[in-house]
Amino acid sequence: MGSCAYPVKNVRDLTTVEAYACLKGVVFLEEMGFGEVIVEGDSITAIKRLRSPENDRSLIGVIINKIKEKTRIFRSIEFRYISLGANEVAHAVAAWRRGCNSSTFWMEETPSEDLRGTQRLEELGEENDPRILSEEY
Repeated sequence: MGSCAYPVKNVRDLTTVEAYACLKGVVFLEEMGFGEVIVEGDSITAIKRLRSPENDRSLIGVIINKIKEKTRIFRSIEFRYISLGANEVAHAVAAWRRGCNSSTFWMEETPSEDLRGTQRLEELGEENDPRILSEEY
């Protein structure tokens, strides 16, 4: 398992940031050599578009289509929606790294060891389990 945080500059739209983060995550998974992966995110819009078999023509379509191209590398890949509450560590890492100009990578550990205030994740219990986005979304 691994995690990464990297700078994103001049992007103000949160959906674009989420899509870009997913692209960076997929690239990271590829570089780590994983064959079977589950990508979790709390952006319903990005997850819906990634799960669609159609070519994406939205404002984030360029990023979504790049991710879809990269998915061919993996034996299996699944995109799952998780609630914002279950994704607190990712948001804590983003806030912690805000303003940094370099990337940070964690291998075989979690970034929560470097963060204060992430104990809330453990308190969430079953909400930490990812939920697959239902087809009606």
